[in-house]
Amino acid sequence: MLLDGCYDAAKGPAVRHELIWGDFFLTLALAALHGIVDITRV
Repeated sequence: MLLDGCYDAAKGPAVRHELIWGDFFLTLALAALHGIVDITRV
């Protein structure tokens, strides 16, 4: 889980919250590295 993400640092919303798309792309990258998913087809 990626923590302390910031959606808009200048305005302050979602400061220090988990950002779901960060978790998604981390999971996708790890799956691609392990050959579980073919990122050319995603």
